[in-house]
Amino acid sequence: MSKTPLSIAEILEKQKAESALKPRFLSKAERLAKAQREKEEEERKRAQKQEQDQKQRIELEKQAQSVASSSRHPARPSGRENGDRYRYDDGELDYGSADAKSDDRRRRRGMDVRRRDHPANGRSAANGQEQNGAQEAAADASSAPLTESEQASIRRRYLGLKDEKKKPKRKPTDKKFVFDWGEEDDTATDSLAVQIQPAPSSSTNSATPSTRYDPLDKRFDDKHWSEKTLEQMKERDWRIFREDFGISARGSNIPKPLRSWRESSIPASILSTIEEVGYKEPSPIQRQAIPIGLQNRDLIGIAETGSELAQQIETETNKFAGRLGLGCVSIVGGRDMNDQAYALRDGAEIVIATPGRLKDCIERHVLVLSQCTYVVMDEADKMVDMGFEPQVNFILDSLPVSNLKPDSELAEKPENTVGRYRVTMLYSATMPPSVERMARVYLRRPATITIGDAGQAVASVEQIVEFIPSEEARRSRLISILQRSPHLVPIIVFVNQKKAADSLGNYLIRHGFYISTLHSGKSQELREEALAQLRNGITQILVATDLAGRGIDVPNVGLVVNFAMPNNIEAYIHRIGRTGRAGKKGTAITFLDQADADLFYDLKMELTKSKLSSVPQQLARHPLAQHKPVKDAGKRKRDREDEG
Repeated sequence: MSKTPLSIAEILEKQKAESALKPRFLSKAERLAKAQREKEEEERKRAQKQEQDQKQRIELEKQAQSVASSSRHPARPSGRENGDRYRYDDGELDYGSADAKSDDRRRRRGMDVRRRDHPANGRSAANGQEQNGAQEAAADASSAPLTESEQASIRRRYLGLKDEKKKPKRKPTDKKFVFDWGEEDDTATDSLAVQIQPAPSSSTNSATPSTRYDPLDKRFDDKHWSEKTLEQMKERDWRIFREDFGISARGSNIPKPLRSWRESSIPASILSTIEEVGYKEPSPIQRQAIPIGLQNRDLIGIAETGSELAQQIETETNKFAGRLGLGCVSIVGGRDMNDQAYALRDGAEIVIATPGRLKDCIERHVLVLSQCTYVVMDEADKMVDMGFEPQVNFILDSLPVSNLKPDSELAEKPENTVGRYRVTMLYSATMPPSVERMARVYLRRPATITIGDAGQAVASVEQIVEFIPSEEARRSRLISILQRSPHLVPIIVFVNQKKAADSLGNYLIRHGFYISTLHSGKSQELREEALAQLRNGITQILVATDLAGRGIDVPNVGLVVNFAMPNNIEAYIHRIGRTGRAGKKGTAITFLDQADADLFYDLKMELTKSKLSSVPQQLARHPLAQHKPVKDAGKRKRDREDEG
């Protein structure tokens, strides 16, 4: 069967039907116009609804007024006979009483009987009866009481209240949870009412709401620990106190640190001496070490303490020993052994000694340690690094074992150790394996204190690194630095060898600088004289080896110059730690050359940690500064035989 071609009208009709089925996309203008029309239509419907509601409210008000007026003035019959009767009986009947209502009903029944008996005026009587029935029906309808729903509807429309919306039902496919309350509802009212409502007063709790305990007072305490008494200090305050001073302690039964000298349990005689000497506030290491020491516990203190030479410690100790009636003797190398033996002829309560000379005195029986009850090792890592570990072990082995603490919990209880066992304390800037091994052998259950970040550079020191390869260029650069830094005195210049210290010192003297030199080749008297001249301002510059890197304490050092980079990063940290102390800022300048390549990586790491310092591009891009070098078993190739 052949297909008949479609006519033009059918094609147009088909295209029209297809176009009607296709979705039509509106332009932006059309969408806006459609939205505007829908909005206007919605506004028109809302206005019509408001107008209808207003008309209904007016009609309901009129109905309510008519009901109220009809209840106050009931309708009366219009007949002449009955009208006369009502006219004369108004003063006698009480329409509010039950008797009056029953009389009224009897009169109406009488009228109906008379009307049936006398149908004379037929049409008029019928009309009157019909009119009276309509009035009575209207009165009954108007006097009928309104239901509660009608009253609520009238009240709601009169006040203009919105109709309550029904709670939307949740569809099975709807994943949104529907609460029993709407988003506009205030759900906190009930809970707040419970909290605001005051608790009933009783005989046992008569406190007013203003004085009753508030848990917020416990959670938020805006007082600083310095404004509180010792009894008001809480655990949170002690934690902030330790953070302020960089105190970290490990061990069991660690006592609270000292806030001030007066709050400690130090004897009054020692406290008065501390005040006379002029120690205003304890140092961070003293704040935690003294309470532990008063418990007769062994202690490991890790801190950059700014240690001094033995004779300087003797000077400070004599300030206390003289006032307390204690004998103090210093035994150090470089002095006459006979003079020191003579000083020990009557014994001493305090002996300050270096490891080598103390070992000599023990071997010569100049003194014995049978009554030694306190052993304090300062700069233990430095003594080990300088090769004094055998001497230190010999001294500790010479101590009596009768007062050695047991390695048990008994060593951590102060009530069981006072006066019975020896106390051993070890202070060090770092904790290398050799010092840890020594602590395990000779200390019993020690408490460990760490002040700040052990083994890191002082944060208040600006570190500057310069690449200067030749000796002559370094000397010229040093002269330039010293000439433009007179305000930074006293200044310490570090070298690695004794000969280099003497040579550089003479070079600076020829250029008009007042300098002192300090190294191991000088006698003890010359070392003390050099330090005294620097402290008194006679000289402004000290040229020293690593002997002064940790062995002296010169106040207010403004500049440290590493004329030669030390052999390890630990020595570098100790050198620059001579400045930037006591809350002041300092500057450290270091000269580098290719021979120091083994320390490039460690030096870059130290500069990166410092907020005041920056890494020079030459050091940052150096290949050996990109990774930590592998240390060989031998020492560095730099000559250390004559190192002081």
